[in-house]
Amino acid sequence: MMTRLFSEPEHTEEQSQQTISYTVVRKVKSKKRNDSLHDGIEVEAIHHHPKNTICDCCQGQMIEIGSTLVREEAKFIPAKMMKVQHIEHAYECKDCKVDSSQPAQIKRGKAPQPAIQRSIASPSVLAKVIYDKFAQYLPLYRQVKEWNRYGLNTNDKNLSNWVIRVAHDWLLPIRTNERVDDGKIGFACR
Repeated sequence: MMTRLFSEPEHTEEQSQQTISYTVVRKVKSKKRNDSLHDGIEVEAIHHHPKNTICDCCQGQMIEIGSTLVREEAKFIPAKMMKVQHIEHAYECKDCKVDSSQPAQIKRGKAPQPAIQRSIASPSVLAKVIYDKFAQYLPLYRQVKEWNRYGLNTNDKNLSNWVIRVAHDWLLPIRTNERVDDGKIGFACR
């Protein structure tokens, strides 16, 4: 049998009167956000003023004394498809038309050449196709669905042909004009 002599603590008068106090210091951490916007993002500020700035008591005009930023929110404006029509206008000289000794003078505006001949793709569409394919690793057949949502009806064969044409017509000439001097890559001038 175990003796209780050593299992209970011994109380002395000195221990009973001694008080130990301590203070716990906790730092109040502000909750770190796991979502934020980059510093260079365009800012749209929406100001909310009271509907009525007439004092209810004296009917005088109230003045603004301050404002508070209540919240920030991210606003996403999705890309939109736009049809761009290039229209060339023709002009003629009425005076030269009347005078039969003069040849008719006609001037026509010139539209810029398309990025790919006989194609509906603009440079911005081509840039997005190539960016999505090579930077975002988005296959062309899935891009077709995205372009359809934007309003462009096409197929993966067209997108493939566009990528090939851009590589051949626009990127290959840049690559062939590169020159290497002492390990540095530069561009040859023609």
